[in-house]
Amino acid sequence: MKLSKLSAAILAATFSQTVFADATDLDNIVVSANNMSQNIQSVTSQVNVITREDIEQKNYQILGDALKIVPGVSVKNTGGLGKSSSIFMRGASSSDRQALILIDGIEQTDPAGIGANVANMLLSNVERIEILKGPQSGVWGANASAGVINIITIKGQKIANVNVEVGSNNTKKLATTLGANNKQFDFAFHLEDISTDGFTAIKPYHSNESSYEDDGFNQTDVSFKMGINITPAHRIETLIKNTSASNEYDSGTNPDDASLYNDNEITTRQLQYLYNQDKINGRIYINEQTMNAFYSGYGGYSTDGLIEGLGGQLGYQYGQQNALNVSLEKKHFRDTLSDTEYTNTGYAIANSHYLTPSLVLNEALRYDEYDNFDNATTGKIGLKNHFTDQIFIAANYGTGYNAPSLYQVSRPANPTELKPESVEGYEFTLGAYGAELTYFNSQTKDKLEALGSWFNGYYVNADGKTTTEGWELSYQKELNAISTHFAVNATWLTAKNEDKQLKAYIPQQQANFTVDNYSITNLHLGLETRYTGTNYSADDEVGAQIGEYFVTDFNIDYQVNKNLNLYAKVVNLTDEDYITSVADWPATNVTPNYVYANGGRQFFMGVRGSL
Repeated sequence: MKLSKLSAAILAATFSQTVFADATDLDNIVVSANNMSQNIQSVTSQVNVITREDIEQKNYQILGDALKIVPGVSVKNTGGLGKSSSIFMRGASSSDRQALILIDGIEQTDPAGIGANVANMLLSNVERIEILKGPQSGVWGANASAGVINIITIKGQKIANVNVEVGSNNTKKLATTLGANNKQFDFAFHLEDISTDGFTAIKPYHSNESSYEDDGFNQTDVSFKMGINITPAHRIETLIKNTSASNEYDSGTNPDDASLYNDNEITTRQLQYLYNQDKINGRIYINEQTMNAFYSGYGGYSTDGLIEGLGGQLGYQYGQQNALNVSLEKKHFRDTLSDTEYTNTGYAIANSHYLTPSLVLNEALRYDEYDNFDNATTGKIGLKNHFTDQIFIAANYGTGYNAPSLYQVSRPANPTELKPESVEGYEFTLGAYGAELTYFNSQTKDKLEALGSWFNGYYVNADGKTTTEGWELSYQKELNAISTHFAVNATWLTAKNEDKQLKAYIPQQQANFTVDNYSITNLHLGLETRYTGTNYSADDEVGAQIGEYFVTDFNIDYQVNKNLNLYAKVVNLTDEDYITSVADWPATNVTPNYVYANGGRQFFMGVRGSL
């Protein structure tokens, strides 16, 4: 794989540091990477954590905003807020059901659609986001072949806060979280409402998007969490959440189309029992998620998806840092309108064990039964050795399994019965003094591919294998003398289809640089710059080259007192006319006629209050 001049420059800049960061204190960071709580240092796979503090200081609105600075992750948008989005993890797409997205452990894949509703994932109620890369089906089952994104929301606690924000395109946001707790009872209630007049979803190439009609969006989230501690060892929790959203969009060649819109309604319910005493912990749960959508295009049509889940886990801590977890879950997926459905039962075991005080072993094995597809056995194994507090190496190997969606199997034009995708991948990581360098490689067999037009299309399993390989580099440093934190990361990625052609919409190079300064008391200044390298709208670099651009965001917030915070943000500070997706058909046009708009430079300001 050849390195560009920018790639070489970043490598030189990163590894020419003469002063390295002190060891980061990770002892208090606990993640659910292996579907059990464990210290992040004992996780062998590549994992990134975005905290609530990160979300607030950088004023991220939706999931895609927060993921743009994660190594190996890219985001493809089709316009502004509320417009359809895809998240790519190491070249694999959430829209292709290869990256599993969870909220509080509940799968967000829409069984009646082609992926999770990424555009509707707001962040004001999020405690942290865990991004786990590489094949994870051995722990999480189907659709986790590229990785897992687990969004964890605020739990019941003593909390009372409100966030009011206004910004460009008549954007308005109101969010509040109220909660209380004692030894026996806790709850958290959250409400968020966001609306915007937006900007045109598509526009002619290199035109001014303000010349066309706006495509608005509004969404309201309401959620309620409650927990009852029956005894110190026994607990019951419940969750109810509803998302209601309405979004305007454009057809592929008409930026002034004011007739197109879609409505989404997503409702989640969960009840679970938890046990935790001495070295044993357990969990039994039942959940249900309905996803209903209406689209005004093509004369109007609806989708209606349902996921029902039932399962249990049992964990045993057989040493100070060693843990074993077994789980059983049953999921029922249904597309009500097409009357298609399938049931999946999964049996899994995961183990984290320190072979020596510095060498940890992670293992997972899972068997999945399907009533519509072939059964599957997947797994993963990883080793990680800390030579010192600041130097480690890690190696991981895993297999994945992606079941076709109900939308895909219900297409009447499919020439043959669809098979699940199978994936295997590995990675090696070297970490030293705040820097990490990872090589990754994966292969997918029986890749599900769409052919024909969008509305009358069909799906097939491709012959041959798709391959992805690349490097991820990250480095962060605390400059205490000037109260500044900076971080830089870069990704070099080669993703090829079964014909050995480079795949579309996957940047071959990416880089991010963030700097946060706290030198003035109670004042935070932040700058975030993202580079997207070579990126084409069609396979094998045939379509438009839509990469090679920089986007910079600026943040400022001031803590007036312990109860009041004022902030402002400038998105796309330099007003870059960049493109993440082409609206043309065919996408092979070297110069596109229509592209999805990015909104140009935008301003936002707000206030956060808490008691």
